Amino acid sequence: GNYKTFKMGKKEDGLSPDKPSSEMDLYNNRVGASIAKIPKAQDNLIDLVINACHKGELKKLKKKGTTFVNCDGELIPEKNLIGKWDNDKCMIPSNQ
Repeated sequence: GNYKTFKMGKKEDGLSPDKPSSEMDLYNNRVGASIAKIPKAQDNLIDLVINACHKGELKKLKKKGTTFVNCDGELIPEKNLIGKWDNDKCMIPSNQ
């Protein structure tokens, strides 16, 4: 779905979808689905997800302020992101 949205030039949450964002979404969806399988998870699902986030079990994209950086911490120029499916955004644990 994210790639199709990218090809159509549409945005998701105000940003163009890309491969790193899609991989992060899929990873976090798998974690969320596994949390939902925990017995009685529905009783405290929000708390379980927040705890997973604080423990670094989810993923996010590395940034300095509001600017995406690569895994070496270097700022990624906007020209390297706009209209690019593959780019150097770096996925990191949610607690970093």
